[in-house]
Amino acid sequence: EEEEEDDQCVTSTKSLLELNESRLWTFEPIGFVASPFLDRRGIPRQPSLCPNVLGSIHLYPHFNPTHTLRGMEEYSHIWVVFVFDRNTNLGKQMAMRKQQQQQQ
Repeated sequence: EEEEEDDQCVTSTKSLLELNESRLWTFEPIGFVASPFLDRRGIPRQPSLCPNVLGSIHLYPHFNPTHTLRGMEEYSHIWVVFVFDRNTNLGKQMAMRKQQQQQQ
């Protein structure tokens, strides 16, 4: 009975993954992140290696940042949802995914 439950879980997880792969999502950027690092190879993997280096988030003016951020100073943290839109490994990832699909 326990194995049957595991099979159902795997099947439903696989179904969810297949469903998500078939969906397209469209995002409209509301801003960008600026950083002193100009190349990904210069960014340390461990943030503690350069604790004094700061980045900044810039919101586009048409989103009225003053109104949008009102009250934010009352919080200690924010969540930033982002997309790596300049991913230089995208071609490699797509080739690997195609190869994996062919092997199945």
